[in-house]
Amino acid sequence: MRLSVDDASEYELNDMFDYVIFLEKKCYNIKHSLLLLQKDTEHLKVRCPVSGEYIDVFGTEDELNWLDDMLRKRQLYRVT
Repeated sequence: MRLSVDDASEYELNDMFDYVIFLEKKCYNIKHSLLLLQKDTEHLKVRCPVSGEYIDVFGTEDELNWLDDMLRKRQLYRVT
């Protein structure tokens, strides 16, 4: 997997769980702070209103489903 922040900085992290930690830190560990904008088989896009950043995550369908599940379990998505 890899992620891109505001189409400027691109990151490839060592472990899949590092992506969860990265996204938590971007939102200062505030629950319900991520807004899921788009999810398909190769791409997950979220917005973090706290930092004002758009974050794109690219990976396989299984990786993105795992990440999406972890973000839900850790209550990072905003409930509308």
